[in-house]
Amino acid sequence: MPGFWDSERILGDLQKGSERIRIREVKRRDMRLVDIRLFWQDKDDRWQPSKRGISVPLELVGSLAEALTRIARDAASS
Repeated sequence: MPGFWDSERILGDLQKGSERIRIREVKRRDMRLVDIRLFWQDKDDRWQPSKRGISVPLELVGSLAEALTRIARDAASS
């Protein structure tokens, strides 16, 4: 997706084997989103985005965070 977003800011990276889950705040036209996407390393050692991921409108991030918190809490108690 290089060049797809008007702007992007990396918020975090999580290592997943040889891949990386990257969390970014991105903007395209008038839309601001949080993009959570799997990245892979190319032969030149550059991280490239895969099609596996989700882009969530910024106004829904609070609801997403609440759902993830519930999942984490349930996982910790089981």
